[in-house]
Amino acid sequence: MMSSDRGSSGKKGPRVFISAGEPSGDRIGAAFIRAFRSICPDSTFIGIGGREMQKEGQEVVSDLTKHAAMWLLKSLLLIPRMARLLRKCRRLLDLEKPDAVIVIDYPGFHFYLMREAKRRKIPSIYYVTPQIWAYNPYRAIKLRKMVDQALVVLPFEEAFLEARGIPTKYVGHPLMDDLRAEWGEELPSADENPPAVLGVLPGSREQEVVASLPHIARAAVRIRKRDPDVRIMASASRPELKSRIEAALRPTGIPIEILDGQTGRILRSSRLALVTSGTTTLEGVFHTTPMLVLYRIPAISYWASRPWQLIPHISLPNLLAGREVVPEFVLWRDKDTRFVDTAASCFSDPQERERIRAGLREVRSGLLARRDASMAAAQAVCEIVDQREFARNG
Repeated sequence: MMSSDRGSSGKKGPRVFISAGEPSGDRIGAAFIRAFRSICPDSTFIGIGGREMQKEGQEVVSDLTKHAAMWLLKSLLLIPRMARLLRKCRRLLDLEKPDAVIVIDYPGFHFYLMREAKRRKIPSIYYVTPQIWAYNPYRAIKLRKMVDQALVVLPFEEAFLEARGIPTKYVGHPLMDDLRAEWGEELPSADENPPAVLGVLPGSREQEVVASLPHIARAAVRIRKRDPDVRIMASASRPELKSRIEAALRPTGIPIEILDGQTGRILRSSRLALVTSGTTTLEGVFHTTPMLVLYRIPAISYWASRPWQLIPHISLPNLLAGREVVPEFVLWRDKDTRFVDTAASCFSDPQERERIRAGLREVRSGLLARRDASMAAAQAVCEIVDQREFARNG
Protein backbone atom coordinates (compact mmCIF):
# COMPACT_ATOMS: atom_id res chain seq x y z
CA MET A 1 0.00 0.00 0.00
CA MET A 2 1.48 3.33 -1.04
CA SER A 3 1.54 6.20 1.40
CA SER A 4 1.11 9.94 0.93
CA ASP A 5 0.49 13.10 2.94
CA ARG A 6 -3.08 13.55 4.06
CA GLY A 7 -4.31 17.15 4.13
CA SER A 8 -3.47 19.13 7.24
CA SER A 9 -2.97 16.09 9.40
CA GLY A 10 0.54 15.42 8.15
CA LYS A 11 0.05 11.69 8.72
CA LYS A 12 1.24 9.00 6.36
CA GLY A 13 -0.72 6.12 4.95
CA PRO A 14 -4.26 5.91 3.63
CA ARG A 15 -6.80 8.10 5.37
CA VAL A 16 -10.37 6.88 5.29
CA PHE A 17 -13.56 8.76 6.09
CA ILE A 18 -16.12 6.27 7.37
CA SER A 19 -19.65 6.94 8.56
CA ALA A 20 -22.19 4.79 10.44
CA GLY A 21 -25.49 6.10 11.77
CA GLU A 22 -26.87 3.21 13.83
CA PRO A 23 -25.59 0.81 16.52
CA SER A 24 -25.45 -2.11 14.07
CA GLY A 25 -23.47 0.02 11.63
CA ASP A 26 -21.13 1.07 14.42
CA ARG A 27 -20.29 -2.59 15.09
CA ILE A 28 -19.81 -3.32 11.38
CA GLY A 29 -17.62 -0.24 11.04
CA ALA A 30 -15.45 -1.30 13.96
CA ALA A 31 -14.89 -4.74 12.44
CA PHE A 32 -14.04 -3.14 9.10
CA ILE A 33 -11.46 -0.85 10.72
CA ARG A 34 -9.77 -3.83 12.41
CA ALA A 35 -9.64 -5.74 9.12
CA PHE A 36 -8.35 -2.75 7.14
CA ARG A 37 -5.63 -2.06 9.69
CA SER A 38 -4.49 -5.69 9.49
CA ILE A 39 -3.77 -5.06 5.80
CA CYS A 40 -2.48 -1.51 6.17
CA PRO A 41 -1.33 -0.76 9.73
CA ASP A 42 -0.54 2.90 8.95
CA SER A 43 -4.11 3.75 7.98
CA THR A 44 -6.07 6.37 9.89
CA PHE A 45 -9.81 6.87 10.18
CA ILE A 46 -12.05 9.85 10.73
CA GLY A 47 -15.78 10.27 10.47
CA ILE A 48 -19.13 9.51 12.07
CA GLY A 49 -19.65 6.57 14.38
CA GLY A 50 -20.22 5.36 17.91
CA ARG A 51 -18.34 3.83 20.80
CA GLU A 52 -17.28 0.68 18.94
CA MET A 53 -15.60 2.57 16.08
CA GLN A 54 -14.03 4.97 18.55
CA LYS A 55 -12.53 2.01 20.44
CA GLU A 56 -10.83 0.98 17.21
CA GLY A 57 -9.14 4.36 16.97
CA GLN A 58 -11.46 6.26 14.67
CA GLU A 59 -11.55 10.00 15.25
CA VAL A 60 -15.30 10.38 15.72
CA VAL A 61 -16.58 13.85 14.85
CA SER A 62 -20.22 13.01 15.59
CA ASP A 63 -22.20 10.10 17.02
CA LEU A 64 -25.49 9.48 15.23
CA THR A 65 -26.04 6.07 16.80
CA LYS A 66 -27.84 7.71 19.74
CA HIS A 67 -30.28 9.42 17.41
CA ALA A 68 -31.17 6.65 14.95
CA ALA A 69 -34.66 7.42 13.66
CA MET A 70 -37.35 5.55 11.84
CA TRP A 71 -40.67 6.74 10.46
CA LEU A 72 -41.36 10.04 8.81
CA LEU A 73 -42.01 12.38 11.75
CA LYS A 74 -38.93 11.31 13.71
CA SER A 75 -36.79 11.73 10.60
CA LEU A 76 -38.16 15.22 9.95
CA LEU A 77 -37.23 16.32 13.47
CA LEU A 78 -33.60 15.39 12.77
CA ILE A 79 -33.29 17.51 9.60
CA PRO A 80 -31.68 20.59 11.24
CA ARG A 81 -29.10 18.40 13.00
CA MET A 82 -28.34 16.54 9.77
CA ALA A 83 -27.92 19.78 7.83
CA ARG A 84 -25.36 21.03 10.34
CA LEU A 85 -23.54 17.72 10.26
CA LEU A 86 -23.41 17.70 6.47
CA ARG A 87 -21.79 21.15 6.48
CA LYS A 88 -19.23 19.85 8.95
CA CYS A 89 -18.52 16.86 6.74
CA ARG A 90 -17.98 19.08 3.71
CA ARG A 91 -15.32 21.00 5.59
CA LEU A 92 -13.67 17.78 6.74
CA LEU A 93 -13.56 16.34 3.22
CA ASP A 94 -11.92 19.52 1.97
CA LEU A 95 -9.45 19.65 4.84
CA GLU A 96 -8.52 15.97 5.23
CA LYS A 97 -8.73 14.90 1.57
CA PRO A 98 -9.38 11.24 2.42
CA ASP A 99 -8.47 8.42 0.05
CA ALA A 100 -11.98 6.98 0.31
CA VAL A 101 -15.36 7.68 1.83
CA ILE A 102 -17.24 4.66 3.18
CA VAL A 103 -20.81 4.83 4.40
CA ILE A 104 -22.61 2.02 6.20
CA ASP A 105 -26.37 1.64 5.66
CA TYR A 106 -28.40 4.64 7.01
CA PRO A 107 -29.78 6.05 3.73
CA GLY A 108 -30.97 9.63 3.53
CA PHE A 109 -28.04 11.40 5.15
CA HIS A 110 -25.54 9.06 3.55
CA PHE A 111 -26.88 9.79 0.09
CA TYR A 112 -26.03 13.45 0.63
CA LEU A 113 -22.61 12.58 2.02
CA MET A 114 -21.85 10.35 -0.97
CA ARG A 115 -22.79 13.17 -3.31
CA GLU A 116 -20.27 15.44 -1.59
CA ALA A 117 -17.56 12.79 -1.96
CA LYS A 118 -18.38 12.37 -5.64
CA ARG A 119 -18.14 16.12 -6.25
CA ARG A 120 -14.64 16.04 -4.80
CA LYS A 121 -13.70 12.98 -6.87
CA ILE A 122 -13.09 10.93 -3.74
CA PRO A 123 -13.83 7.20 -4.21
CA SER A 124 -17.16 6.45 -2.55
CA ILE A 125 -18.06 3.01 -1.22
CA TYR A 126 -21.46 2.01 0.13
CA TYR A 127 -21.04 -0.86 2.61
CA VAL A 128 -24.34 -2.51 3.60
CA THR A 129 -26.47 -0.80 0.99
CA PRO A 130 -30.01 0.41 1.76
CA GLN A 131 -32.82 -2.00 0.98
CA ILE A 132 -33.87 -0.34 -2.28
CA TRP A 133 -34.82 -3.79 -3.59
CA ALA A 134 -37.65 -3.80 -1.05
CA TYR A 135 -39.41 -0.50 -1.45
CA ASN A 136 -37.78 2.05 -3.74
CA PRO A 137 -35.95 0.79 -6.85
CA TYR A 138 -35.72 4.34 -8.17
CA ARG A 139 -33.06 5.03 -5.55
CA ALA A 140 -30.82 2.75 -7.61
CA ILE A 141 -30.57 5.57 -10.16
CA LYS A 142 -29.26 7.91 -7.44
CA LEU A 143 -26.95 5.23 -6.12
CA ARG A 144 -25.46 4.59 -9.56
CA LYS A 145 -24.53 8.28 -9.93
CA MET A 146 -22.72 8.60 -6.62
CA VAL A 147 -21.20 5.21 -5.73
CA ASP A 148 -17.97 3.75 -7.08
CA GLN A 149 -18.46 0.43 -5.31
CA ALA A 150 -21.30 -1.22 -3.41
CA LEU A 151 -20.37 -3.88 -0.86
CA VAL A 152 -23.44 -5.94 -0.03
CA VAL A 153 -24.06 -8.41 2.80
CA LEU A 154 -26.99 -10.40 1.40
CA PRO A 155 -26.41 -12.69 -1.60
CA PHE A 156 -29.42 -11.62 -3.70
CA GLU A 157 -28.43 -7.94 -3.53
CA GLU A 158 -25.46 -8.39 -5.86
CA ALA A 159 -27.51 -9.36 -8.92
CA PHE A 160 -30.14 -6.70 -8.18
CA LEU A 161 -27.65 -3.82 -8.08
CA GLU A 162 -25.42 -5.09 -10.89
CA ALA A 163 -28.47 -5.25 -13.16
CA ARG A 164 -28.95 -1.54 -12.48
CA GLY A 165 -25.42 -0.58 -13.42
CA ILE A 166 -23.92 -0.36 -9.93
CA PRO A 167 -20.52 -2.05 -9.42
CA THR A 168 -21.27 -4.51 -6.63
CA LYS A 169 -19.49 -7.15 -4.62
CA TYR A 170 -21.08 -9.60 -2.20
CA VAL A 171 -18.76 -9.84 0.81
CA GLY A 172 -20.93 -11.83 3.23
CA HIS A 173 -22.51 -10.66 6.44
CA PRO A 174 -20.10 -9.60 9.23
CA LEU A 175 -22.68 -10.59 11.82
CA MET A 176 -22.29 -14.23 10.81
CA ASP A 177 -18.54 -14.02 11.41
CA ASP A 178 -19.11 -12.50 14.86
CA LEU A 179 -21.59 -15.22 15.79
CA ARG A 180 -19.36 -17.97 14.45
CA ALA A 181 -16.47 -16.67 16.55
CA GLU A 182 -18.64 -16.47 19.67
CA TRP A 183 -20.63 -19.70 19.39
CA GLY A 184 -18.81 -21.93 16.92
CA GLU A 185 -20.45 -23.50 13.88
CA GLU A 186 -22.16 -26.47 15.45
CA LEU A 187 -25.94 -26.33 15.33
CA PRO A 188 -27.55 -25.92 18.72
CA SER A 189 -29.25 -29.09 19.85
CA ALA A 190 -33.03 -29.05 19.54
CA ASP A 191 -34.48 -29.87 22.94
CA GLU A 192 -37.61 -31.98 22.59
CA ASN A 193 -38.94 -30.45 25.80
CA PRO A 194 -37.52 -26.91 25.80
CA PRO A 195 -38.06 -24.77 28.90
CA ALA A 196 -41.16 -22.58 28.92
CA VAL A 197 -39.24 -19.42 28.03
CA LEU A 198 -40.62 -16.73 25.74
CA GLY A 199 -37.84 -14.63 24.22
CA VAL A 200 -38.62 -10.96 23.60
CA LEU A 201 -36.30 -8.99 21.32
CA PRO A 202 -38.03 -5.67 20.61
CA GLY A 203 -35.22 -3.86 18.78
CA SER A 204 -32.71 -1.10 19.45
CA ARG A 205 -34.65 2.01 18.45
CA GLU A 206 -36.81 3.44 21.20
CA GLN A 207 -39.79 4.09 18.93
CA GLU A 208 -39.90 0.53 17.61
CA VAL A 209 -39.54 -0.86 21.13
CA VAL A 210 -42.41 1.26 22.43
CA ALA A 211 -44.59 0.44 19.42
CA SER A 212 -44.10 -3.34 19.50
CA LEU A 213 -44.28 -4.07 23.22
CA PRO A 214 -48.07 -3.75 23.69
CA HIS A 215 -48.62 -6.45 21.06
CA ILE A 216 -45.91 -8.63 22.55
CA ALA A 217 -47.44 -8.23 26.01
CA ARG A 218 -50.85 -9.37 24.73
CA ALA A 219 -49.23 -12.41 23.13
CA ALA A 220 -47.44 -13.23 26.39
CA VAL A 221 -50.70 -13.09 28.34
CA ARG A 222 -52.35 -15.45 25.86
CA ILE A 223 -49.43 -17.87 26.06
CA ARG A 224 -49.57 -17.90 29.85
CA LYS A 225 -53.23 -18.92 29.77
CA ARG A 226 -52.10 -22.16 28.12
CA ASP A 227 -48.85 -22.56 30.04
CA PRO A 228 -48.81 -21.01 33.54
CA ASP A 229 -45.10 -21.84 33.93
CA VAL A 230 -43.97 -19.51 31.13
CA ARG A 231 -41.39 -16.85 31.88
CA ILE A 232 -40.00 -14.04 29.76
CA MET A 233 -36.39 -13.36 28.85
CA ALA A 234 -36.17 -9.94 27.22
CA SER A 235 -33.25 -8.12 25.63
CA ALA A 236 -32.56 -4.45 26.32
CA SER A 237 -30.09 -3.53 23.59
CA ARG A 238 -29.29 -0.31 25.48
CA PRO A 239 -29.53 0.27 29.25
CA GLU A 240 -31.95 3.19 28.80
CA LEU A 241 -34.50 0.86 27.16
CA LYS A 242 -34.68 -1.43 30.18
CA SER A 243 -37.27 0.65 32.01
CA ARG A 244 -39.41 0.84 28.88
CA ILE A 245 -39.48 -2.92 28.53
CA GLU A 246 -40.14 -3.49 32.21
CA ALA A 247 -43.03 -1.00 32.25
CA ALA A 248 -44.68 -2.73 29.30
CA LEU A 249 -44.22 -6.34 30.38
CA ARG A 250 -44.39 -6.25 34.18
CA PRO A 251 -48.21 -5.79 34.20
CA THR A 252 -48.60 -9.19 32.50
CA GLY A 253 -47.70 -10.82 35.83
CA ILE A 254 -45.31 -13.20 34.06
CA PRO A 255 -41.87 -13.68 35.67
CA ILE A 256 -39.48 -11.62 33.61
CA GLU A 257 -35.72 -11.35 33.25
CA ILE A 258 -34.40 -8.35 31.32
CA LEU A 259 -30.84 -8.72 30.10
CA ASP A 260 -28.55 -6.03 28.73
CA GLY A 261 -27.84 -7.30 25.22
CA GLN A 262 -27.08 -11.04 25.43
CA THR A 263 -29.28 -11.69 22.42
CA GLY A 264 -27.61 -15.03 21.80
CA ARG A 265 -28.25 -16.29 25.31
CA ILE A 266 -31.92 -15.35 25.02
CA LEU A 267 -32.33 -16.99 21.62
CA ARG A 268 -30.62 -20.17 22.80
CA SER A 269 -32.83 -20.34 25.89
CA SER A 270 -36.18 -19.63 24.25
CA ARG A 271 -38.83 -22.05 23.16
CA LEU A 272 -40.15 -19.24 20.95
CA ALA A 273 -38.87 -15.72 20.31
CA LEU A 274 -40.89 -12.65 19.37
CA VAL A 275 -38.60 -10.44 17.33
CA THR A 276 -39.02 -7.08 15.65
CA SER A 277 -37.95 -7.09 12.02
CA GLY A 278 -34.26 -6.35 11.53
CA THR A 279 -30.76 -7.70 11.99
CA THR A 280 -31.77 -9.62 15.12
CA THR A 281 -33.71 -11.99 12.90
CA LEU A 282 -30.36 -13.07 11.40
CA GLU A 283 -29.16 -13.96 14.89
CA GLY A 284 -32.30 -16.05 15.17
CA VAL A 285 -31.29 -17.75 11.93
CA PHE A 286 -27.83 -18.54 13.29
CA HIS A 287 -29.26 -20.05 16.47
CA THR A 288 -32.17 -21.66 14.53
CA THR A 289 -34.57 -20.35 17.15
CA PRO A 290 -38.28 -20.66 16.28
CA MET A 291 -39.53 -17.10 16.06
CA LEU A 292 -42.30 -14.78 14.99
CA VAL A 293 -41.34 -11.52 13.36
CA LEU A 294 -43.31 -8.38 14.16
CA TYR A 295 -43.10 -4.99 12.49
CA ARG A 296 -45.26 -2.19 13.91
CA ILE A 297 -45.60 0.79 11.59
CA PRO A 298 -47.75 3.95 11.73
CA ALA A 299 -50.82 3.82 9.49
CA ILE A 300 -49.66 6.75 7.36
CA SER A 301 -46.30 5.08 6.70
CA TYR A 302 -47.99 1.76 5.94
CA TRP A 303 -50.32 3.17 3.30
CA ALA A 304 -47.67 5.46 1.84
CA SER A 305 -45.22 2.59 1.34
CA ARG A 306 -47.63 0.00 -0.04
CA PRO A 307 -47.48 1.17 -3.69
CA TRP A 308 -43.68 0.86 -3.63
CA GLN A 309 -43.39 -2.51 -1.94
CA LEU A 310 -41.69 -4.94 -4.32
CA ILE A 311 -41.21 -7.99 -2.12
CA PRO A 312 -43.62 -10.51 -0.67
CA HIS A 313 -41.91 -10.68 2.75
CA ILE A 314 -40.49 -8.23 5.29
CA SER A 315 -38.23 -10.45 7.36
CA LEU A 316 -34.72 -11.34 6.27
CA PRO A 317 -35.08 -15.10 6.93
CA ASN A 318 -38.05 -15.26 4.56
CA LEU A 319 -36.36 -13.08 1.95
CA LEU A 320 -33.27 -15.28 2.01
CA ALA A 321 -35.33 -18.46 1.85
CA GLY A 322 -37.61 -17.16 -0.91
CA ARG A 323 -40.63 -18.37 1.05
CA GLU A 324 -42.23 -17.96 4.45
CA VAL A 325 -40.03 -19.79 6.92
CA VAL A 326 -41.02 -17.74 9.96
CA PRO A 327 -44.49 -16.24 10.48
CA GLU A 328 -44.30 -12.48 10.01
CA PHE A 329 -46.73 -9.68 10.80
CA VAL A 330 -46.93 -6.05 9.71
CA LEU A 331 -49.21 -4.20 12.11
CA TRP A 332 -50.34 -0.69 11.29
CA ARG A 333 -53.12 -0.52 13.87
CA ASP A 334 -53.89 -2.10 17.23
CA LYS A 335 -55.67 -5.09 15.72
CA ASP A 336 -53.25 -7.94 16.45
CA THR A 337 -55.49 -11.00 16.86
CA ARG A 338 -53.67 -13.07 14.23
CA PHE A 339 -50.27 -12.30 15.73
CA VAL A 340 -51.41 -13.16 19.27
CA ASP A 341 -53.14 -16.36 18.16
CA THR A 342 -50.16 -17.51 16.13
CA ALA A 343 -47.74 -16.85 18.98
CA ALA A 344 -49.84 -18.88 21.40
CA SER A 345 -50.29 -21.83 19.04
CA CYS A 346 -46.63 -21.88 18.02
CA PHE A 347 -45.44 -21.80 21.63
CA SER A 348 -47.42 -24.96 22.37
CA ASP A 349 -46.91 -26.79 19.04
CA PRO A 350 -43.56 -28.65 18.76
CA GLN A 351 -44.25 -29.67 15.15
CA GLU A 352 -44.69 -26.06 14.04
CA ARG A 353 -41.54 -25.04 15.86
CA GLU A 354 -39.60 -27.82 14.16
CA ARG A 355 -40.94 -26.69 10.76
CA ILE A 356 -39.59 -23.22 11.45
CA ARG A 357 -36.28 -24.59 12.71
CA ALA A 358 -35.80 -26.74 9.58
CA GLY A 359 -36.28 -23.70 7.34
CA LEU A 360 -33.86 -21.65 9.42
CA ARG A 361 -31.21 -24.36 9.10
CA GLU A 362 -31.35 -24.02 5.31
CA VAL A 363 -30.95 -20.24 5.46
CA ARG A 364 -28.16 -20.55 8.02
CA SER A 365 -26.20 -22.90 5.79
CA GLY A 366 -26.27 -20.41 2.93
CA LEU A 367 -25.14 -17.48 5.07
CA LEU A 368 -22.30 -19.39 6.70
CA ALA A 369 -20.92 -20.44 3.32
CA ARG A 370 -19.23 -17.02 3.05
CA ARG A 371 -16.49 -16.21 5.57
CA ASP A 372 -14.53 -13.17 6.71
CA ALA A 373 -16.93 -10.49 5.48
CA SER A 374 -15.03 -7.63 7.10
CA MET A 375 -11.77 -8.75 5.51
CA ALA A 376 -13.41 -9.08 2.09
CA ALA A 377 -14.78 -5.55 2.44
CA ALA A 378 -11.40 -4.22 3.59
CA GLN A 379 -9.60 -5.85 0.65
CA ALA A 380 -12.09 -4.33 -1.80
CA VAL A 381 -11.52 -0.86 -0.37
CA CYS A 382 -7.74 -1.37 -0.38
CA GLU A 383 -7.87 -2.15 -4.09
CA ILE A 384 -9.79 1.05 -4.75
CA VAL A 385 -7.36 3.12 -2.67
CA ASP A 386 -4.36 1.53 -4.43
CA GLN A 387 -5.85 2.19 -7.85
CA ARG A 388 -6.40 5.83 -6.96
CA GLU A 389 -2.86 6.16 -5.64
CA PHE A 390 -1.45 4.55 -8.78
CA ALA A 391 -3.45 6.85 -11.03
CA ARG A 392 -2.38 9.90 -9.03
CA ASN A 393 1.31 9.00 -9.12
CA GLY A 394 1.40 7.22 -12.47
